[in-house]
Amino acid sequence: MWRMRRRPSRAVLVAAALAAAALTACGSGQAAAPPSPPPTVADVGALPELLPTPESTTTQPEATAPPMTSRPSPTTVRRTTTTTEPTADSSTTTDPRSKLPVGRIADGNRLLMIGDSILASTAERYDGEMCASLVPLGWAVEIDAETGREVEFGLEVLDERLAAGWDAAVVFLGNNYPDPPEVFTFQLQQIIDRLQPRPIVLVTVSEFEPQQAEVNYIVRTLAARNDGVRVVDWAERTAEDDSLTLGDDLHPTDEGRRVLTSMITFALGRAPRDGVRPACLPTEFTDDDFT
Repeated sequence: MWRMRRRPSRAVLVAAALAAAALTACGSGQAAAPPSPPPTVADVGALPELLPTPESTTTQPEATAPPMTSRPSPTTVRRTTTTTEPTADSSTTTDPRSKLPVGRIADGNRLLMIGDSILASTAERYDGEMCASLVPLGWAVEIDAETGREVEFGLEVLDERLAAGWDAAVVFLGNNYPDPPEVFTFQLQQIIDRLQPRPIVLVTVSEFEPQQAEVNYIVRTLAARNDGVRVVDWAERTAEDDSLTLGDDLHPTDEGRRVLTSMITFALGRAPRDGVRPACLPTEFTDDDFT
């Protein structure tokens, strides 16, 4: 009698994907040793021990998704607080550049920003906080962000815009996460590979659903394994302050957009003096009619 094999858990897939990414990542060292028996996180399953154990889990009221929401909000929203970076292992970079403001290590001031509706909400076609904050610091900023976009959108943007010439990049993807974790890991690593050696900022996502903990684990781990990559921890900030997101625990409030903008601005710092004229650059990626 044939016995069906059990499908590997998502946590096992996350660990396997990160191990594979460690073998191919630019600037990464040797692959990490097999993890110790992992802890368990409610509704996510067993995750590798590099993922911090949540400090708190709360249940929020049913949320009504705002117009920009790209996927249905759950009727019960769990918020998982993660407050620490992944533990360093044999594949973790020690690149000191990841601790410096991007403006200190970039070769110029042309900045490419890639994201979904959360980043789009800071663009000029909405309230324009991002350019209003970065242009006075000397950055020439292009925000390529559209509603409902998944991680492969970053590769689409790079296909169209990488050749335009950029000195630094911000990537904020993972709010829309229907893919298996190994697909997300592979495609995010591809984005990093194509952008390097430019300095890169990766932004974690608010954990409005339990599976977003997987996204943040992957983001933090790949940032630690790749030279010149740093993290803006939006997940930690929104976990600490409910006033930064709407009732869906995803889309930012007015205050949330200001805080997100200030966090990214702090990570970037003042642009290098040598560069093009600071400006908010036009973009063709403005489709927010997601269905």
